[in-house]
Amino acid sequence: MEAATKRMARGALLRCARRSVRRWSLVAGIGLVAALATPGAAGATSSPSPSFQDSAVGSGSTPVFSSFNFNVTSGASGENPSGFTTTDGFGQHFEGTSITCLSVTGNTATFVAPLAPNVFGFTYGKVTAVDDGPAGSGLDTYAANGYHQPVDCSGPELGFQANLSSGDVVVVDSPPPPTSKDQCKKSAYKQYGFRNEGQCVAFVERRPTG
Repeated sequence: MEAATKRMARGALLRCARRSVRRWSLVAGIGLVAALATPGAAGATSSPSPSFQDSAVGSGSTPVFSSFNFNVTSGASGENPSGFTTTDGFGQHFEGTSITCLSVTGNTATFVAPLAPNVFGFTYGKVTAVDDGPAGSGLDTYAANGYHQPVDCSGPELGFQANLSSGDVVVVDSPPPPTSKDQCKKSAYKQYGFRNEGQCVAFVERRPTG
């Protein structure tokens, strides 16, 4: 009887041990999957390639304009401009739902938009915004004017230029993207915002030619 009792006890202990091993194996497996899925785990994620987009976004007011709002982008060389702009001033609301050009140099963005009908008869609006400081600093400037004929972005708009009374302007001047693998070598990839040389080379290889 005593021997049978011992055998039963040993059997119960073995079953308990096997269940514990299975449970801890399952926990360890789940932990491994979670670790691999966490950003920052080796090989789990990779940084995206730079966008190579010029952009300008801003909203606020100046002593001249009671409010303005814009969000415009283009390629690093001004290609494919898009965006919108609104300006309130002189008792009117000026709105452009597309833009014809965007020129970004350093902290300065100039863009032109066809305007919705307004009492002044302006068909185009031109804006130059300068990102000279952080939000609320009053160092950024905004200038805008209306025209009765098409204009371009070859020069800045200086009409009604004033420092911001409120709001912020953020301008991003993107470098032109690399066009050859040689531009990725000897740490040159860093100036384009790539994580490493391999990411830069892969970007060049994916670019369309011609």
